[in-house]
Amino acid sequence: MKKILWYLTALSILGLIITSYSYSQTNSYRLISYKDVKHELTGNNYPNVLKTYDMAIDQGRNRAYVTSILTPYAAIIDLNTKTEVGSVSYPFGGAFLLTSVSVNPANGYLLMSWIEDTIPKQYLVNPDNSQNLGTYYYSSTRASTAFDSLRNRVLIGDGTKIKILSGSNLSAIDSVSAGFTIGSIATDSAYRFMYVTSKSPLAGNTVVKVFSLNSPYALSRTINIPYASPLGVSDIDSARGKLILRGINDIVIANINTGAVINSKFLSSAPTGTAYQRNTQIYYLINPNEYSHEGQGGAWGKLYIYNTVSGTLDSMKKGDKSYPLQIQKSTNKLVWCDMHSGYLEMYNTSSGAIDSVHYAVSLDYLDHSPDGDNVFMVSRLGGSDVIKYNISSQTFTKFKAGNWPSVVKVDSSTNKMYVYNHFQSSISVFNAGTNALLTTIELPINEGRTDAIPTMEIDRVNKKIYVAVPEFQKMCVVNMLTNNVDNTIDLTGYNYTDGGGVGYIQMMPAPDFNKLFVLYKNQRKMKIYNTATYTNPDSMTFGTLWSDTTSLMSESVMTYDSVSNRLFMGNIVINSQTNAIAGTVPKSSKILGYKKDRSKMYGITIVNDTIKIYEHLPASPYTVTATKVLFKRHAYIPNFDYDANKNDFYIAEFNYGLFRHYDLDSSVVSSVGNTVLIPHEFTLKQNYPNPFNPTTKIGFSLPVSMVVSIDIYDNSGRLIEKLINNQTLPAGEYIKEFDGGGLASGIYYYRIQANEFAEVKKMVLLK
Repeated sequence: MKKILWYLTALSILGLIITSYSYSQTNSYRLISYKDVKHELTGNNYPNVLKTYDMAIDQGRNRAYVTSILTPYAAIIDLNTKTEVGSVSYPFGGAFLLTSVSVNPANGYLLMSWIEDTIPKQYLVNPDNSQNLGTYYYSSTRASTAFDSLRNRVLIGDGTKIKILSGSNLSAIDSVSAGFTIGSIATDSAYRFMYVTSKSPLAGNTVVKVFSLNSPYALSRTINIPYASPLGVSDIDSARGKLILRGINDIVIANINTGAVINSKFLSSAPTGTAYQRNTQIYYLINPNEYSHEGQGGAWGKLYIYNTVSGTLDSMKKGDKSYPLQIQKSTNKLVWCDMHSGYLEMYNTSSGAIDSVHYAVSLDYLDHSPDGDNVFMVSRLGGSDVIKYNISSQTFTKFKAGNWPSVVKVDSSTNKMYVYNHFQSSISVFNAGTNALLTTIELPINEGRTDAIPTMEIDRVNKKIYVAVPEFQKMCVVNMLTNNVDNTIDLTGYNYTDGGGVGYIQMMPAPDFNKLFVLYKNQRKMKIYNTATYTNPDSMTFGTLWSDTTSLMSESVMTYDSVSNRLFMGNIVINSQTNAIAGTVPKSSKILGYKKDRSKMYGITIVNDTIKIYEHLPASPYTVTATKVLFKRHAYIPNFDYDANKNDFYIAEFNYGLFRHYDLDSSVVSSVGNTVLIPHEFTLKQNYPNPFNPTTKIGFSLPVSMVVSIDIYDNSGRLIEKLINNQTLPAGEYIKEFDGGGLASGIYYYRIQANEFAEVKKMVLLK
């Protein structure tokens, strides 16, 4: 980490003070460009929100909040302008967070929860500054929540209790006993009553207790609904005397007074999102992946359309794995977010028109073009796009392949680009120069249906494409000249049991010996096929010999070098002719390749939040001659590509949509000096001094030019001052002074937004 000395005022830019710092010396490579690809493609500067899970609408401000599984942010979508307008940082950390969100209608605060938390809790978050205003800890079984907008109350089901909490800070106000384990809570539109449903049927009935929302929250009546399956109240149509209830697969419309069932329907699949349109009395439900097993080329959602008057049911294909579903009341549009595509959809139920807002971009795989002028990437979870980066102009364009493109490979001799489409079991073939689609190769394997992402390799000498599909334990061999599938190989024994992810089965051709090495990564074993027959493969295992820190490099463990006849599998060196292990490479976990003049061999490893590239002597024992450190802002899957001809290195962060281009011929050493240093990464420093009276300094660093805002908030979330307001600043280290002379002692917060980065820190004014 950088060791900061707050000492030298150097020069003023846009009202800011640029300062030189003293660093412990760090060797790195020259950073040619650092791009937020989401910003480049969508035009906004907000953090990436990838693989979405939940959504809530603030009906008062016509905003939608969309939560992410792979990044700790929720996107803020303006439903009127159909644009992304901000982001909310989660009040908890970690990865793969299934985060629920709902909006308090009284003040627009968000109730957020990590649903797999070992200690269940709810957080109340101000979406304007990401400040956590209060936390509720469950003491028993977690149930649903509701809001009393009239009195600014949050109603939380906790075991057999309804906890009445303040909608401003989640402080306890009261508690009501339901007399049974609670399943759901709902309030009527006038906020007179709350309807509390039993988690399990009682005496053959779904029991709904109706409590007053005025203290002392007296029981008004009990409704027994003669239905033996568990139901929860989804909506209350008091004007028409209806309760709209749903179970796992059931829709039930009941009389709000007597509990008599008016009509009901059993669905073929369990919905995850529901919305009741009052003006039409239509109840909409969505299942995220009903069509995934019907040859539709994806995990498409099924939108159920249930007429609560006639009891008729219709359905249609909508959304790409859509979990939530709500209605924007001012327009009567259905709104949902697609987990896979990175789009929010707004559906006009009258015209059938759909408006979309693009809020996510993923960078799944990289390969450079034959002329070295472009880098190609695929965006599997962020729009099913192929993304082309022009190195000279540093600009991005996108175009479509198939559904869920997961691997891109370029053949230099034919100037063709091959994109494997996971959810269609097909390969799109493009002209790598013009981006024109030349043909589509259909594979004789069922479409992929899980996160077991297939891999693809190209034998550029023998003109063959290899595609491995883990969940079906199959591999296809495609002739690149005829575009025909020549063979389908059974990979028996390479059982898919790992639950999803990238790179479980990997391949690397050794064309000099007509061999194909097929690695089952998690089991540390390999099959070696003769590419003339593909029968009776040799095998080998690695055990603890493999220093496996390559887990973050899931799809790119192997490299083949035709000059030395070496296959580098992680840190293991294999003689490609004899299949014998010839040793290991020190330090590196994966070999990138040799520089074109073979003066160096490059290896890479990832430890925690740091990427290191090692320069090795080109022959065994591959002694390390230099170590370079590339800082990585976030901690998920980095994908990379090495161009030996240009000696350039490209790295992209899959989940944050960040792309970097390094020149490996040019080294950079961070050290003490009187010149402005270009930092390796974005950072927001703790203010100094802290506590302060009345002034303090806030420091931050920018690796490239960014649009920067810094806002100051008090402890209630009120905006105090815009310290920096959307100013474009060049790369460098900055200090901005804040004067709290006119403020009272207390806790304050400062929040920075710099392109896709957002961070909040606390400071204390003590007079």
